[in-house]
Amino acid sequence: MEQDRTLWDMIQFRDFDIAGPRHIFYKEDADDIDPSATLYLAAESGETAPDYIQFPVHMVSDTVKKVLDMYEDDMVFRTIVITSKESEMLKVYHHLLLERLDMFSEQTEFYPNGSIKRLVLDAKKLVSIRCLC
Repeated sequence: MEQDRTLWDMIQFRDFDIAGPRHIFYKEDADDIDPSATLYLAAESGETAPDYIQFPVHMVSDTVKKVLDMYEDDMVFRTIVITSKESEMLKVYHHLLLERLDMFSEQTEFYPNGSIKRLVLDAKKLVSIRCLC
């Protein structure tokens, strides 16, 4: 999934840049993450809230979570309440904790800070992961 960045009048978080760097949390991080959290919208925030938000963390709307739950019973979520004092709006999202999969080829290049510079996937690892599904 990918966030639709072309939406008009997009919501803006008070303490995070929705188009800034993303933070990825995995299932093994579940015990270190609070079961619920609150994010506040900026005073000048738009009103359009997509069903999938990719930044600052992967979040899905309550509706999308219900659909995902119907098809995948081992997904791990943490609840995020998005609220705005100015517009008296409250929306429930769920932080999707992803499963870490080893698919990188040895040819993948990384920056010194550990982020990916050039991603190369290993075809053999992809086939083995697909077979597990």
